[in-house]
Amino acid sequence: MRNESYEMNDRIWNRVPKSVAQKAFEKGQSVMLCPVEMNPASPWGVSALVDKETAESDFERVVNAFEYYNCHAESGRYVKFFVAA
Repeated sequence: MRNESYEMNDRIWNRVPKSVAQKAFEKGQSVMLCPVEMNPASPWGVSALVDKETAESDFERVVNAFEYYNCHAESGRYVKFFVAA
């Protein structure tokens, strides 16, 4: 996993493994999802900010739905996760 950090909306987002993102989601923190080949800070970046309060299902279903609709050959076939520092 690459060490990535992005500054967006006056917050610094650090890339984390899926297990850390899931724990943060369960605690109620916001988690950003982004296809692996995309830059979430880019205007063309496809990213989603999710948290437990606004999500309609559990973490796995949210990730699976995001991968189904947003991850493909051009943007990357899996999701990378970010948590605010």
